[in-house]
Amino acid sequence: IQGVVNYLKNHSFPAYQPEAIQYFPEVSRGVPDMLKAIDAAKTYIFFESFIIKEGEMWSRLLEVLEKKAKEGVEVRLAYDAYGCINLPLGFSQKLREKGIKCRAINKIPLLLNFNINNRSHVKLTIVDGEVAFVMEGNIGDEYINKTQPYGHWKDGIMMLRGAPVNSIVAIFLKLWHFGEDLDTEQIFENEKYFKKPEKPASMAPSDNNSSGLVVPFYCWPSAAEPIYENVYLQLLNSAKKEVVFVAPYYIPSDRFLDACVMVAKKGISVSLITPATYNSVGAKLLTRRFFPQLLAAGVNIYEYTPGFIHCKSMLVDSVCGVFGTANMDYRSFYSAFEAGVVLANPEAVAQLAADYTHTIQQSHKVTIEDCTSGPLIVVGTMLLTLIIAVF
Repeated sequence: IQGVVNYLKNHSFPAYQPEAIQYFPEVSRGVPDMLKAIDAAKTYIFFESFIIKEGEMWSRLLEVLEKKAKEGVEVRLAYDAYGCINLPLGFSQKLREKGIKCRAINKIPLLLNFNINNRSHVKLTIVDGEVAFVMEGNIGDEYINKTQPYGHWKDGIMMLRGAPVNSIVAIFLKLWHFGEDLDTEQIFENEKYFKKPEKPASMAPSDNNSSGLVVPFYCWPSAAEPIYENVYLQLLNSAKKEVVFVAPYYIPSDRFLDACVMVAKKGISVSLITPATYNSVGAKLLTRRFFPQLLAAGVNIYEYTPGFIHCKSMLVDSVCGVFGTANMDYRSFYSAFEAGVVLANPEAVAQLAADYTHTIQQSHKVTIEDCTSGPLIVVGTMLLTLIIAVF
């Protein structure tokens, strides 16, 4: 964990001791606490989501945001322009009329270009710089299982209090000002959004005091290196006993796939939890394309049978891990804005580990026979392999 802490510190992501941390294994369990925190806001609320769908979940959120805006609390809501393309015309204007500052991140250009692929996949809620919620899921009724088009939808929420919230505020402000000609100092010039930590943010923890730390961070398309993927790889290569991934889409780069295979071949237990039911046939075929190679290396693969698992996290040796918004695929690691939290906090790690155990108990362990049966799997995998080989 120390290597990852130092790596992120060099990218200006400091490590903190949180005042409190809690993992909610279901969005429906975390939303009441999030709404309660929003309702208690005194100065400001920052909220961002990749997708917002109208329905019960959005109505509950909008009601409390509108209430706080009327009370004089500064409310900012950011959303990805493409992820929310189905929102009705005038959505932003109606929010502004309610006193809510609203911004679509990376608006879709009239003439399509490569920048349209640089989506903001971040999902955050921040209240008064004191409490933050990092969400794996979006805003929509399927995320709280009011509707179930793909069976039970499983996502988590991580709540943080205290000094780590400063980094999450910084992430939100950078995305809020995306596309503007401002330097970092101009973006952060208003100090009212930041709380002074009890310990200096620049303090680098030693090997003896890294336990309990969390490191919020993010990645962006123009970065010189794939920060999120590098964090995963460093933790993966540090494993001594066990690695567990949870990923709705496992479509790795060559180096990520090679690392998973090599770690498993060293005799370290590597497990991957994926959905049994997907929200995309293409994603299912692409993910399952890697199963034979992973199984041959000794990787344990589990498919979550109740429905679609949308969680995005990792644990190593039950002592450290990552929780956040990034899928294990090219889009998240190389093309999108993503936010995550490196965890060396025993409480959070224990909560994640308990959820992993429960999830595996609800899952089917994949065999090599599962990957070679069925015409859709065989033909689809052949076609996708051909497309990848040609292009």
